[in-house]
Amino acid sequence: MTAEAVESTLLALIGAVNIVVGYLIRYRRQYGLIAGYDPKRHANPERLARWMGGWSLALGVESLLASIAIGAHVRDPRLVLQVFAVAVILSVIAMFAGSRNAGKSLP
Repeated sequence: MTAEAVESTLLALIGAVNIVVGYLIRYRRQYGLIAGYDPKRHANPERLARWMGGWSLALGVESLLASIAIGAHVRDPRLVLQVFAVAVILSVIAMFAGSRNAGKSLP
């Protein structure tokens, strides 16, 4: 198995896990899957779950797209990984920045 095949497979697995977790949080209201979630501190858990679940789904799709790009033998897989890394960093920043407003912690 080549290095590209291993990278592609791992990214696909990570993407699938993120999609499942995002689905469980957003649509099945599994609030316990949100890191640091405390029901006593969040006034609107459904809004928080929609926000965090949506971003988890987005991260999963980003991983799957990167996996497909690497698996398709693009000319420069390093460029795909660099773009993927930037997309993930920006998504995580947006996820956590928005989670502060989405959950509106109680005093």
